[in-house]
Amino acid sequence: MLPILLRERVNPGLGRRVMNFDEYEKKYQTRYAEFASVVRDILKKAIDGAEGVPRPQSIQYRAKEASHLKPKLGARGLLSSSSIEDEIKDLAGTRLIFYTNTDVDRFLNSRLIPENFEVDWDQTRIHHPTEENAKQRYQAIHYTVSLNEARTVLAEYAKFKGFRCEIQIQTILIHAWAETSHDITYKRFEGKGFGQRAVSSIEARLNKIMDDYPIRRPMTRMSERRWTGASRNWRDTISTCGGKRDRRSS
Repeated sequence: MLPILLRERVNPGLGRRVMNFDEYEKKYQTRYAEFASVVRDILKKAIDGAEGVPRPQSIQYRAKEASHLKPKLGARGLLSSSSIEDEIKDLAGTRLIFYTNTDVDRFLNSRLIPENFEVDWDQTRIHHPTEENAKQRYQAIHYTVSLNEARTVLAEYAKFKGFRCEIQIQTILIHAWAETSHDITYKRFEGKGFGQRAVSSIEARLNKIMDDYPIRRPMTRMSERRWTGASRNWRDTISTCGGKRDRRSS
């Protein structure tokens, strides 16, 4: 018997392929991984070809694993959704990790991302500690992008038309703290009611490290200016263009 081929469904208004979880798991996860690699390559070539733009410590990319996506969809009541790509914007993800906040500022001021991609400003986020998010220590900029028309008319990029990718911009110290904190407090202790006091204690200690030690101290003045709004460069640019602050999604 011949295998059943998955037919591609397209949202005519958005130009994005419409898919449910099973379709993502069986077919599209591989394509989103390929798309994330394409975004990484475009970024790398743009950075290498630009003068005065700091080189990142690393550029990472991935497609969201189906095993991680399924519980996320379930928690949001979206497991039966027929268009998960409209709900989850980071099915493809690329992360640029810089050495310092100064490097982040210089990269953002270069405008390489809006020059090389179509940016969805309504889905672009600036994450930093606020009262509304209980002073979460995570600090980063998350762009939501797609390939622009100049690329999607080319044969090698046509199959990625309408695909979205989240590009995260952060420093190496924030990255290390976020990865360690997430692995310890979320991945290793998933059972409710078991060891929760110990997990809370570990989380409090990690937050204290973030507040008191090398992640903040070497750049306290710059961080305070940048995250409280006294510095009006890239942050105002993003806000003016419609980017949102501190609203976590996907």
